[in-house]
Amino acid sequence: MPIQKPMAVTLAFDATVDGEAIAGTAKLGALGSAKFNGVRAA
Repeated sequence: MPIQKPMAVTLAFDATVDGEAIAGTAKLGALGSAKFNGVRAA
């Protein structure tokens, strides 16, 4: 997923879906990486 503003960054996601939940890691180019998680909204 490329982003152009305010600076160009390409995001790459590695995720696992388990039922109604998702969790994984987002690679943020030169900014490193970040873990994320969430659940399906009702």
